[in-house]
Amino acid sequence: MIQSAIYAALNVSALTTLVDHLGDSVPEGSHPARYVLIGEMDEQPDRTLEDGAAGRGHDVMITVHSYARDVDTATGNKTVQAINAQVVTLLDDVSLAVSGHATVLCELETTTLIPLDGKYRHIATDFRVVVEDA
Repeated sequence: MIQSAIYAALNVSALTTLVDHLGDSVPEGSHPARYVLIGEMDEQPDRTLEDGAAGRGHDVMITVHSYARDVDTATGNKTVQAINAQVVTLLDDVSLAVSGHATVLCELETTTLIPLDGKYRHIATDFRVVVEDA
């Protein structure tokens, strides 16, 4: 449910024109130069919400990974930073359309540049999403 809402928010031309692939995995045999993966989720029940169904909801941390194979162009981290900046623009402080829930918040928590094997640049960005049961 939340993963689908994240995908829908990211699957717009502002991001898809920057990447070759958007999803939760890279298709087997595929080697995109630039891509975004919707990754790990940690979900906890949240029974402290004040509105709606007796204050029930979910507090979710979700990681969105941005990758760019730009070592051949010597642009350093610029490409992956531009992709990640668009991810943040699309997800930080927005209301997501989560089926059966009302979004209380979706906000940026942390962004980490992760060194890889020398072929790809990688940024992992964590978002906190709180939804209330409808």
